Amino acid sequence: MLLHQRMGALGVTKSELARRLGWHLPQVDRVLDINHRSRLDRMDAALAALDCRLTVETETAA
Repeated sequence: MLLHQRMGALGVTKSELARRLGWHLPQVDRVLDINHRSRLDRMDAALAALDCRLTVETETAA
């Protein structure tokens, strides 16, 4: 998952991500859990705390 990779690349722990976001650790655990259906705004916030941006594109089916 991109979020895990970015955290590793920056050396950011779950505790540090929680601090940056103002979240509790269970909230960070949920956004990191690939089986949890995290809302896009939560994922976007977590990525933004790591200097990334979430983008979504659509294409018309042929």
